[in-house]
Amino acid sequence: MRTEVEDIMVIQELELKNFGKFHDRQIQLSEGLNLIYGENEAGKTTVHTFIRGMLFGMEKQRGRASAADTYRIYEPWENPVYYAGRMRFVCGGKVFRLTRSFARIGKKTELVCETDGEELSVEQGDLQMLLDGVTESIYRNTLYIGQQRAGTEESLAQALGNYMASYEETGDTALDVSGAAKCLKENRKELNARKKTLQLEWEKQRQSLELKGELLEEEIRQKEEKQKQLSEEIERAAAAIDTNHVCAPAEETTSDAEHQISRIVPILILGGLLGVLFFPWMIARIGSALIIAGAITLRLTARSKNINDPNKAETVDESLRWKKKEWSCQQLSEEIHELELKREAFVLEQAEENQTLAQIRRLDDQLAAVDLAETTIRQIAEEIHAGMGSKLERTVSMIFSQMTGHKYNRIHLDEKLKLRIHTSEQVLTPEQVSRGTMEQLYFALRMAVGGLFCKDSPMPVLLDDAFAYYDQTRLEQTLRWLSTCPNQVLLFTCHTREQEILDRWGIPYHKVLLTDS
Repeated sequence: MRTEVEDIMVIQELELKNFGKFHDRQIQLSEGLNLIYGENEAGKTTVHTFIRGMLFGMEKQRGRASAADTYRIYEPWENPVYYAGRMRFVCGGKVFRLTRSFARIGKKTELVCETDGEELSVEQGDLQMLLDGVTESIYRNTLYIGQQRAGTEESLAQALGNYMASYEETGDTALDVSGAAKCLKENRKELNARKKTLQLEWEKQRQSLELKGELLEEEIRQKEEKQKQLSEEIERAAAAIDTNHVCAPAEETTSDAEHQISRIVPILILGGLLGVLFFPWMIARIGSALIIAGAITLRLTARSKNINDPNKAETVDESLRWKKKEWSCQQLSEEIHELELKREAFVLEQAEENQTLAQIRRLDDQLAAVDLAETTIRQIAEEIHAGMGSKLERTVSMIFSQMTGHKYNRIHLDEKLKLRIHTSEQVLTPEQVSRGTMEQLYFALRMAVGGLFCKDSPMPVLLDDAFAYYDQTRLEQTLRWLSTCPNQVLLFTCHTREQEILDRWGIPYHKVLLTDS
């Protein structure tokens, strides 16, 4: 018995307007199992690829890769400019019509709900919503199996890890754990770049501040040295002046002798004048001599004063010079005081938090928060993966057990989707079993993961000659399991044995015959 699911997606009709070898070819499908039969080159893979292209679109590759890409391979054989198709499907109880033009010129996609006439937008994500968020990569690695492609790609492991963490934590598969981790990584890169810029800026500021401080200290040191030299010179001058004061009495004695001479000189001159006036001419000569002697004595006395006076003037000049030095010393003291005030202000300025340093500290806090967020996400993902991974293991084990006639009942699955088969005697890798068993194992994995992603709206299972390595017993067991799964199944084959098994077991199916005509 098939499980009834209300929101199951069922493809009702395909119209290959101009796709590969087909032109205006219509294919009717039904829910449940569809057997699409055709000989080699009948176009089975073309129809298989058409469905994927309709659901997810097709883009032409550029460069050397364009020669072998899907777009180029399935370009219409005739009239390649008209490259289009249409699909009608049911989802959520409503009928939708999806039309695509794949041509490079005039490329267009339309999505219409035929049930209520509403026009939807593929560009805005309406189709992606109907597909339950399943991407082409996920579909290609789960429910869509091409010829001899039972294995999965590495990208499926990452997508599955995202799904597990997102769905178990929030019930919403839109949350992308890997995307969140990538966002945090980019955020860290940006923060580190900003921090590096600020650190370079701070280094320049620090060097400038250090130079400013050194220049200020050097200026203070030079002025203090100059002040010290002036103070020492002033002290020596003061000591010399004190010594001159001690010698002052000798100068007074000299001054008294000069005073005595100054008294005699006027008498000599006066006597000489009187002799000239009142005595005869012979005596006048003596008077003249006396006048001359007085004059000479007066001149000598004046000369003696002239010799002493410069000493006194020199003493006054020396005193004034040292007085100026005292003033200079006082001015230096004031300048040093002002510089010391500047130094105190400079020290206080340095003690205050620098704006650049504050920004660097804030960035460090943000980087620490990013690290914490990454660690938390990783721990949560690991815990959730451990819990949900066991559920996935049980589903894979159940499917694989039914497909192998309960020969293998336990499968182990690691975080990279590496499979191990547990038996009662040993643990086997897929490479250690037969090719048919290995194909069954990967088929079970694909179906289990596909069911996980499409839990609310199961998508069609597309199988293009996927059972080439199955013997009769394996194929029979696999077809019996497929008849019970809720998904619509499209089985493309060039063999008749599938139909024979379905008929023998009475399993209902819808047959589509592809011919070259």
